[in-house]
Amino acid sequence: MDKINVIVHEKALLGITERDYELHKTKLSSEGLEGISILVLKKSDKALPPFVLGAPQNFKDVYFSPFTVLEDPLKLWDLKRRLLAYQWMKSVPLPHRQSLFESWYILKFLCQELKNVDARQLGRDIAALQSDAGVETLERYRLKILSLLQYPSTPEKIRGSLWKNYTNQLKKTQHPLPEINDPKDGVFEETLVHELHLLEEEAIKKHIFFGTSPVLYEKKSS
Repeated sequence: MDKINVIVHEKALLGITERDYELHKTKLSSEGLEGISILVLKKSDKALPPFVLGAPQNFKDVYFSPFTVLEDPLKLWDLKRRLLAYQWMKSVPLPHRQSLFESWYILKFLCQELKNVDARQLGRDIAALQSDAGVETLERYRLKILSLLQYPSTPEKIRGSLWKNYTNQLKKTQHPLPEINDPKDGVFEETLVHELHLLEEEAIKKHIFFGTSPVLYEKKSS
């Protein structure tokens, strides 16, 4: 199966309370928020988006991210790619087993990076599903995939994923990019976000799958 990145034009929602918005709104103008739509939550709101900025609270199926992500370009990038992947996976139609398999095929490298043991077991379980698996079963697996996307990554894991995907790209393009650093020489956290953006751009331009960021936001052309 040929894979290319999923390109979305709808921004992913990231919630924040009214109080926290007033306290942190200057940080919400920082770079790195492209593809994210900040949703200011009112006390009367009963339904929350799946990802919210702020201290953890006891809400089912709501994942809280600390405000420090706004001050760290790599953590913000990581949050954004998980938000975009979550929003896509939550809405993608799953009428039959093959559609679940194809969706997992797109997201599995990201999920393995975030939670390797759980993701690999989930992949085996999806592969073992009967071809006539019912809607309830498919939706249960959708929720399992979504639950893996709550976990933040680390610079070391991201560097490893970038390098693995880059070397796979290189086999197809035969076009090395001198700005991409080899992980054996170090994590190079100070250049990592730039390298990630570079490979995301390559994925869009050349239609080559970059599994580290499987779902990419692109502004809709007017």
